[in-house]
Amino acid sequence: MRRLKSYREKVREELNRALREDHTPRETALSAALGAFVTTLPTLGLGVLFFLVLAKIFDSINKLALFACVVVFNPAMKYPIYILSYKVGGFLVHSSPPEETIEVAMTTKAAEATQTMLIGNLFLAFVFSISAYFLVLKAARTYEEKDLHLREELVEKM
Repeated sequence: MRRLKSYREKVREELNRALREDHTPRETALSAALGAFVTTLPTLGLGVLFFLVLAKIFDSINKLALFACVVVFNPAMKYPIYILSYKVGGFLVHSSPPEETIEVAMTTKAAEATQTMLIGNLFLAFVFSISAYFLVLKAARTYEEKDLHLREELVEKM
């Protein structure tokens, strides 16, 4: 139980620190776009480690925007994204069935299916990241223009 409290306290401190950081709308939008791109790709969880390294190295990265993408593109969303990736990749590639023996054909088909899914996945990653950039940029500019004090309120409540 003590470990859980310690972990919760560390998360709370990190969130508090992230909320106090000032980022331009462009930095926030770029962070969200990067987050959307990486979390759309099949990184098998390594994307989060990549985010941690980037967040430590670059001060201009908005950690909240980056990690919010992990919440949006969570493991439950991965399966539909992979299905959509395969469909989009199939549309982009237009592959024809192989004309080999069944063993060779199955290996070839598996490789083609993987390639088709990855092509579609890259396409979707670009679409999602560009969409995230413009949506978050608009929201961040609106936030800045209206001088909303949401960040200060959140910090006070924590």
